[in-house]
Amino acid sequence: MPSEGIKKLIYKRDEGLCWHCGTDQTTIHHRQNRRMGGDKTKQKVADRPSNLLTICPEFNSLMESDLNVIKMARDKGWKLRMGEVPTHKPVYRYDGTWWWLTDKGTRIEIGNEQETT
Repeated sequence: MPSEGIKKLIYKRDEGLCWHCGTDQTTIHHRQNRRMGGDKTKQKVADRPSNLLTICPEFNSLMESDLNVIKMARDKGWKLRMGEVPTHKPVYRYDGTWWWLTDKGTRIEIGNEQETT
């Protein structure tokens, strides 16, 4: 799991809001799964800020169990396949905007849904 410092950074960056629906009832979500037993790499790749975002618990659960939701989550950048680089995959926000997430705990807006389609 990410350190308390990283968690605070993510909640601040994401304004404590769910990327899917905008609620303020959120949890930290790993875009790319940590794998069984957690991330054992020295660099803690899974816990880098670019791989973390705030999601509501209900949607977080669906991303692990519903194939249609998993596909949508991958299309929106909320869920990544193994091998995908989080800093190279933009993330869709509930308000129609797309963002790059950095490993410094910042986000960079790249446009809205109408501009990117």
